[in-house]
Amino acid sequence: MNEIDKAIKALQQLRDATAVRVEKAEKEARAARELLTKLDQSIVPLVATGAGLRMPVKSVAGKPAVMSDVYLRDTAAYALADKDLDFSFEALVSHNELAASLSNPATRARNLKNIWEQNLAALLDLYDAQQKNVHGKTFAGENDALKIAEGSAYQSGLGLTTVNARNTAGTDTVSLHILLNGKSGKALVVGEKIPSRLREAFKKANVNYVDRTSPDAKAQTERALADVIGSLAREPFLRNRLLEAFKYRNGYEDEKENAKVTDLASALVDPKMKSIYPKYVVRMK
Repeated sequence: MNEIDKAIKALQQLRDATAVRVEKAEKEARAARELLTKLDQSIVPLVATGAGLRMPVKSVAGKPAVMSDVYLRDTAAYALADKDLDFSFEALVSHNELAASLSNPATRARNLKNIWEQNLAALLDLYDAQQKNVHGKTFAGENDALKIAEGSAYQSGLGLTTVNARNTAGTDTVSLHILLNGKSGKALVVGEKIPSRLREAFKKANVNYVDRTSPDAKAQTERALADVIGSLAREPFLRNRLLEAFKYRNGYEDEKENAKVTDLASALVDPKMKSIYPKYVVRMK
């Protein structure tokens, strides 16, 4: 074999090896996409799935307002797939936009229905298996608090979760805690200070809204809990389950401080609480 033939053969081998690597990379990428879709349907375009959030957009020059589709991005799903976040801070919707979508009659029911997911249970099961703590049952199957955190507590009809958006100043993220009674349709939203027009919209929608910065925020929250949950609002067992559900998505950086959190209303209005595996509401171009 002459030098030219050797060179041609070497190039063919290189091309074949490159093709194998490309095929392998494409297969891994497809598997990652399939896993993300399987773990959290909200990761795929919401227009395609019909399971997305809707944001009201202001009308212009007298024209009717239109609705903008956005994505719910759960970082627990990204952790499960070992995938980096694929959106920027600038893509987050604002706190008031998100609040408006939960009070607007055209978007409220759909959005309150579509903020739930089952990623935490899968993530906890994965962690449990990695630690070789095999318990024979899934977390979702045996954990009432986790069912509440995922909105799948069918017996009580309760769901408690946290979603995140940009603050009004556009300098940081901020949380909105949402408690929903699936049986009665009543809800509680705890967030930042909102304009009076939004507060009126929540009242008209019969949705309890609490400004966590208000001096009597805790008292407001207690009244709202009684409205949403009913006579069981003061039942210690249920309040503890709700608090456990809240802690799946929220907590302090200091574990010792987390152990001291024993009151549901206080936890809901505490601005020092940080999101754990936050769920972001994102507008994608």
